[in-house]
Amino acid sequence: MSKITALISRIRARVASWTARHFSFAGQLQFISSVIYSITNFWMSAYRLPNKCIHETNSICSAFLWSGPVLSTQKAKIAWSDVCKPKDERSLGLRNLTEANRVSCLKLI
Repeated sequence: MSKITALISRIRARVASWTARHFSFAGQLQFISSVIYSITNFWMSAYRLPNKCIHETNSICSAFLWSGPVLSTQKAKIAWSDVCKPKDERSLGLRNLTEANRVSCLKLI
């Protein structure tokens, strides 16, 4: 099993274990920013993640935020790039994983 597949399966398993609980929108946002981003940040601190992995993680986060336990990608209300802006710009304040991956790569040099 490759590193990418292991990371994606771990994120999906974590989401699946918490989907039995029905979070509010704020709860889903907090779950993404604390649990899913923590797993991803741990992996980014050790490896450079490929764009495919980042895209898949963003897709899972977007689906969980907008549709909850269903993980439907058809219900997105706002583009994920707009969600990943600071709260100062009237957004939800999540970090852009592509930028976080670049910063982590600089640390690995």
